[in-house]
Amino acid sequence: MDYNYIEIPNTNFPTLCSDYPKDSKIEVRMFTVADIKLISRVNEFNLEYIIDELMRRCCKFTNMTYNDLYIADRDYILMFLKSGSFITANGFDIKLDKCIHCNKPITISLAIKDLELDVCTETSKIIDINGIEVKCQLPKVGQKLVKFKDIELEKIINYTNLAEIFGGVNEAISTILSWNAYDYVKLANAVNEMKCGLKEELETICPLCHEPITIHWHFLETDLLNKIPLEQLFENILSISKYANFQIDDSLAYGEVEVMCQVVNKMIEEDNKALNESEGQQTIYSGA
Repeated sequence: MDYNYIEIPNTNFPTLCSDYPKDSKIEVRMFTVADIKLISRVNEFNLEYIIDELMRRCCKFTNMTYNDLYIADRDYILMFLKSGSFITANGFDIKLDKCIHCNKPITISLAIKDLELDVCTETSKIIDINGIEVKCQLPKVGQKLVKFKDIELEKIINYTNLAEIFGGVNEAISTILSWNAYDYVKLANAVNEMKCGLKEELETICPLCHEPITIHWHFLETDLLNKIPLEQLFENILSISKYANFQIDDSLAYGEVEVMCQVVNKMIEEDNKALNESEGQQTIYSGA
């Protein structure tokens, strides 16, 4: 199957692609029905595999490989694909316990266009921590990353070579936690300065009291996907097939499926209205 790939300009990426090989190029195509089926199966155990599989399916790399890609740039691509592949539900709902002004629980709906990027001007640097030269660097796809409940410690390990210096992750953590406050804060600040990609802070308006608020959140990789229940996906496909007599193929762009669902539902609504007017309150079909 031949797909329409589009090139993402280097200047769109959080790293500006400044460290990639010369003349490198990244092209993407939007999610297909087959990709949505894969996403519908995502869970905490297979998340990394599914993200890697989606990236290999949907991206073409020139003069570089997928493993050369920085995580921040990979996440941007996933956000780009989410934005372009879905007509509906391509944003985020962030729930807050309460607004600082009206003290009521609120939900902030964010569109992709509302999000901002932090751009990184350097992808690595050396800092001195009590005589130890620590390399801070943006993690790449090909790098083995760790997951902790403590987000700050997770970032420190993934963004530095401390595990290599101290002979392992556990040894690095034990050493870091034994440092004095000055050294720990110096390291944490250096790592935070390396952070780039989607900003986790945004100025917005409370939907209830309409006062300005600042929201903070931590992006999870699951936020970058749009998991659609498999039952809903098959219901949409079967509705189109039954009512429009059109066979949905796995290679079809999912955005086209959403458009077809909207058209079919509109046709069903009009047909039901016409039938109700001529024969009473009889409904011929309920749509996708």
